Amino acid sequence: MTLLLALACEDTPGPDQGVIGREPDAPSHAWMDELPHEVTGELDGGAHPSIVGAFDPTLQDAVTAYADCVYLFDVCLSDGTGNFDGCVDSVAICRTDEPWTLEGPCCPSACEDAYDQRRAAGEAGFDAWLRTYALAPEDCFAGLPEGGL
Repeated sequence: MTLLLALACEDTPGPDQGVIGREPDAPSHAWMDELPHEVTGELDGGAHPSIVGAFDPTLQDAVTAYADCVYLFDVCLSDGTGNFDGCVDSVAICRTDEPWTLEGPCCPSACEDAYDQRRAAGEAGFDAWLRTYALAPEDCFAGLPEGGL
């Protein structure tokens, strides 16, 4: 019985195989032609006209400053070592509570302090980073909305 099942499945394509005798379809990027060509302004709501989005590449606020902070970790951790302690110690510390006004990418000292407290309490580096910078950044990053992004 097992042999029959194996023979029956032998020609069935696996998850990484295409349909036998047919080349896989090339990805279509036609949907990109429907996007607005302007970088700023309102986007068409499409099937949901009550939903209107906007993108402003010059926006500088607490959310964009937070994104810059997290990006610093992305760059630091891109070496693959997973050295969260080293990365927390190496990122620039913000000089003000409104780093989006005059400062470049940085992270608040309150976030570093919260991370250090979690590490001292025995949390692993990843867990301490995740709880501080990803799950509840509004606790240490001034200006972020309460309850998360």
